[in-house]
Amino acid sequence: MLALSLAAAFAAPKVSQAQGGAPAQQSPVPSPAPAPAPAPGAGPAGAPTAQGAAPAVKTAAQAFMNVQVLTDIPADQLVPSMQFISASLGVRCNFCHVNPFQNDDKREKKTAREMIKMQLGIDKTSFNGRTEVTCYTCHAGSAHPTSVPVIPEPGATPTMASMMGGPGGGEHQMPMGQGAEGAGGPGGAGANGPGQAQAAYPTVDQILDKWTQAQGGADAIAKFTSIDAKGTVDGEGGTSMAIEVVIEAPNKQWISLQTKNGAITTGYDGTTAWSQDPAGKVRDLEGVQLEAEKRAADLLRLADVRKHYSQLRLTGVGQVGDHHVYVVMGIPAGGGARERLYFDSDSGLLVRYQFVVPTPLGNYPFETDYADYKSVGGLNVPFTVREAQPSESNTAHFTDVQINVKADESKFQKPAPKPGTPPPSPVE
Repeated sequence: MLALSLAAAFAAPKVSQAQGGAPAQQSPVPSPAPAPAPAPGAGPAGAPTAQGAAPAVKTAAQAFMNVQVLTDIPADQLVPSMQFISASLGVRCNFCHVNPFQNDDKREKKTAREMIKMQLGIDKTSFNGRTEVTCYTCHAGSAHPTSVPVIPEPGATPTMASMMGGPGGGEHQMPMGQGAEGAGGPGGAGANGPGQAQAAYPTVDQILDKWTQAQGGADAIAKFTSIDAKGTVDGEGGTSMAIEVVIEAPNKQWISLQTKNGAITTGYDGTTAWSQDPAGKVRDLEGVQLEAEKRAADLLRLADVRKHYSQLRLTGVGQVGDHHVYVVMGIPAGGGARERLYFDSDSGLLVRYQFVVPTPLGNYPFETDYADYKSVGGLNVPFTVREAQPSESNTAHFTDVQINVKADESKFQKPAPKPGTPPPSPVE
């Protein structure tokens, strides 16, 4: 499990005076554990109440203490915004914050407020409110932005860094005329002109047909109703933690991770997402966390790409480890930010999936790599899954995978907290 180590607010959460005591410091927010099959999904946040009206959403200023700039954003967007800043500057929470979080003791925190105002002002006046300039635009992973061009090392060229970077780490954008949607098409006369050599790229349909066959065929996908996978997740210091993931179509999920302090479980029943810590405390997942649960619980999202994405197109070729890949960009059928899928050009298997979580300050990226595919009941599923974000990554190694086995429905239901367990704080 990716336990996000970012305490992510300008200040500590508010606690009502009726409860007494000082505001509690925010605890790290866990992200969902990796699913063994490449089938995360997405959907709109929030569900209507029984009366049909959406519940009121607290602002950051209402839920947290001493928020002075991002006052009007939804409260559940403050944590992702802080994560975006941390990743953009390559720093941890204590770069700007002290304990308690609402204190303004550090100059860096005051500077950060001014920088946020500057970014929002630039985007408002120069880009009609679109988030084009972000913290990363200037910082690029450094706590202090560099204003002087770097002199390249011997043997390198001034453009080497930009050539080595780019989307997906080594992805090359496709020249017009060479892509499946370019003027020339595969093998045709396009941007290179008649008679000039150019690569022959497959169409998106050809790539997806190969992916379907690589999984075991359309019939195997059509019969795919559930997956139950057990294995281990790499932990700190070379340790490992036992994990079990149960996903049932169309959109139910349960995950159990055995830590040294006990089990952490999360679940999604198709409407409500929840998490229970080793002490028995239960909390509802909202905002970005709810979206992540929905994405992971959508069993067939990546198995049946055509059904779950619109405006699919081939955008480039690249390298993922030892795999030469075709990069397909798609927009989720329900709307949302563009996502990238990386298919091995030889085997046709999906080896990487990328998506972003929008925040008020910029897009926060997530990446999942799939490897060690094996046939289970006629369907090829990955037994090694690596999840990554700018701050950290983890790898799950599954050893026991079963598909199309009826799941215990009670696992998906929100459990009652253990007797005597205090209620979670507003941002736990």
